[in-house]
Amino acid sequence: MIECSGEHDLLTQSRLDDLLEAEIAGNDLVVVDVTEADFIDSSFLHSLVKANELARRRGSRFVLQLRRHRPWNWHFSSAVFCAVSNTSIAVRS
Repeated sequence: MIECSGEHDLLTQSRLDDLLEAEIAGNDLVVVDVTEADFIDSSFLHSLVKANELARRRGSRFVLQLRRHRPWNWHFSSAVFCAVSNTSIAVRS
């Protein structure tokens, strides 16, 4: 499981992309938990979408986890809502 906390934007995208690629290459299931993330921008969401596509091509599962115990107070830099099931990521505007 990859746990993301704090702020995630273009400055952290490269490191996130590398981490996601390595985890997908070595695992049948990769879970990214963003419950503790205070801020995510469209570059972070783009990394998640790319990781989901990579996982599908490799026959792995990619899951975005959002726990309900935290009041959601996210500020997105673009008007994008990310909805997730246990098998895919769908980006809706």
